[in-house]
Amino acid sequence: MKILITGAGGFLGRNLAVNLLSKGYKVWNFSRKEHPQLQAMGVDTICGDLQNQNDVLAAFKGMDVVFHVASRVGIWGDYNDFYQTNVIGTENVIKACRENGITKLIYTSTPSVVF
Repeated sequence: MKILITGAGGFLGRNLAVNLLSKGYKVWNFSRKEHPQLQAMGVDTICGDLQNQNDVLAAFKGMDVVFHVASRVGIWGDYNDFYQTNVIGTENVIKACRENGITKLIYTSTPSVVF
C-alpha cells in the first residue's frame, strides 16, 4: 500500500511516518522542502505547495491512502496565509484524491482554527 502524508516533516506527520514504516508500508512525504531525517528513515519526499493544485494532483498520483496533516499553525499572522494553506490547500487535497481515485483520506485539523 502506498501512503502519502502531507506535512510529514512536522511533529505529527513524522511520528505517523515512523509508525507506518514500522508496519511495513511504503511512505511518501509531500511538503515544501526536503527533510533529510525522513529520507534517512526511508520516506521519499515529493516537494510542492498545497496551494498549487497541479503540485498536489501530481504528488497524489498512484497513492492508495493520504493522511493530510499539513497546516499553517499559530495564534497570529496574516489571515490570507492561514486561509490559503488551511482552506485552499485542503480543497486541493480533496480534489486530488477524487481525481486520482484515492478513496482513503484521513484529515487532521489545526488548533489554529479556533483563533
